Amino acid sequence: MSAVCVLTPIIIGNWPVISAAVAGAVSALGFTTVKDAAKTLLEVKKNCKEVTLQVESSEVVTEALSLDQSLVFSRQNITLHFSRDARGHCSVKVYGMQGEAELKKLGQEVSQRIVQQYVYNRLMSELKDKNYHIVEENVDDQQTIQLKVRKWEE
Repeated sequence: MSAVCVLTPIIIGNWPVISAAVAGAVSALGFTTVKDAAKTLLEVKKNCKEVTLQVESSEVVTEALSLDQSLVFSRQNITLHFSRDARGHCSVKVYGMQGEAELKKLGQEVSQRIVQQYVYNRLMSELKDKNYHIVEENVDDQQTIQLKVRKWEE
C-alpha cells in the first residue's frame, strides 16, 4: 500500500522552533548570522533598499515571544531581517542595493524555504515519534522533497 501526502502548512510554534527553521533555511542559501544585529540594521536601513514580505502560511502563536526578538543574516551585500510582527506573523525584510524586484524574489525564496524547513523538521519528528522509518529521501531541482516511509506492524 502506498500514499501521496501533500502538506499545506501553517507554522505554529515557539521561537526556538521557528528560529531553527529560519537558520536552517537561510544557511542553505549561503547566509550567515550577523553578530551585531542592531548596528548592522541601522547601517543597512540608511544605505540600502528595503523589501518586506510576510512568510506565507505562518502564524507564530506563543505568549513567550516578545516583539523585539529577531534574527539577522547576511550574504555579500544582502541582509535579511527575520522577525515577528504585532499580529504574530513572521516577516522577512530584505536589504540590499539591488532592484526591488530582485530583493522581493530573494525574500520570497527565503520565505518558502523557511516554511519548507519548518514542515520538514516537524514531519521528521512526527514520523520518528510514530515509529516510521525513512526508506528514501529525494530532493529535485526545484527543491521539492520526496520521502518514502515505512512502518512495520508488530
